[in-house]
Amino acid sequence: MKKGFLIALGLIVITISTMAAEWQNSLRPKGKKTLNIVLAKNGQSTYEILLPAKPTPQERKAAEILRTSLGKVFGTDFKIIKEPQRPVAGEILSIGQTTLYRKSGVIIDKDLQEVGYSIIAKDGNLFFTGGKRRGPINAVIAFLEEDLGCRWYARNSKPQFPLKKLLNVAVSPRSYVPVLKVRDPFYWDAFDPNWALMNRTNPAWLGGVPKNCGGTINFPRQYFVHTLSILLPAKTYFKTHPEYFAMINGKRVANRAGQKAAHLCLTNPDVVDIVADNVCKALAKNPNTELISVSQNDGRNGFCKCAKCTAFNKREGSVSGSLLSFVNKVATKVNKKYPNVKICTLAYMESFIPPKNIKPADNVIIRLCTDTHIWSNPYFLSTLNSNVPISPK
Repeated sequence: MKKGFLIALGLIVITISTMAAEWQNSLRPKGKKTLNIVLAKNGQSTYEILLPAKPTPQERKAAEILRTSLGKVFGTDFKIIKEPQRPVAGEILSIGQTTLYRKSGVIIDKDLQEVGYSIIAKDGNLFFTGGKRRGPINAVIAFLEEDLGCRWYARNSKPQFPLKKLLNVAVSPRSYVPVLKVRDPFYWDAFDPNWALMNRTNPAWLGGVPKNCGGTINFPRQYFVHTLSILLPAKTYFKTHPEYFAMINGKRVANRAGQKAAHLCLTNPDVVDIVADNVCKALAKNPNTELISVSQNDGRNGFCKCAKCTAFNKREGSVSGSLLSFVNKVATKVNKKYPNVKICTLAYMESFIPPKNIKPADNVIIRLCTDTHIWSNPYFLSTLNSNVPISPK
């Protein structure tokens, strides 16, 4: 019995060790492979990287990333040239809006917006293009990460390159536009500008991605999160209008225990008007803003318990009901004057559970926060061992 158990255990260990040694590229792109290319063989390459005659800073950065990374993968140098200079061997890796790309007949109709990208193959050449902000950069990084298996795991670790002397790359031409406008993991490594760039995120905190690399989403720093105390401050309004503020234990309050700012009475129409007006004033002072937060104050147990808010939240099954309804109304008013600005709010603490019926307006973005779960259980999935039940929706 014991001998059989030990043999079985040994087989399991061997199997696990073998599996661990066989690295798999889980990000390999799906779809039809229309081009097989040998980028380098025995430390030599016939490919050159082509830039437009007057490349943008983003196109230059994309070429730099591609050259450096391919050099690490293949152990050889990939020359960067600019139009009208012609590639020596005629095999190219075209970056951005080159004349060759515009005359190639492979230009796609899909709107790539500012950061979407395309990887296109034709006649043995590859074209990396996309939106003006970070499109070419994202195209290059997608190719390196998804097709070649390169990785940028942590801010202080070296990039991982699968070194091979001969690599036949089967390319899947593709286009992609990120579904999420805000891609901000919001943890320490993700604050590093280079990590954020190479992992295609756009954090608004601690500087974000440099402008010459496409920059990040424009977000007024003072309006990042927990902004209701700024947009309707108690020191200005509480004395004359306590009804604007949350009712807790039968009393309107400006602050909770620990001097945390109380939330507002989110079903009060005057509160909607004041907050929307102050958002517009903030946007007037920050004309390049793309995203601004209208979000609950920090801390627990601060939502209004007046009869109207209580009834509303009961129908929706969560305090997020009155919060999202309120944010939608503010967003509708702001949209009339600033149609290109998105309003961001939080699913945080008690508002983590989504409402039963209310959906975010088209110009509202929800930042999901797992604080309630992860603080107490840092190594569990957010659906496990939670202090707050997870909504089945």
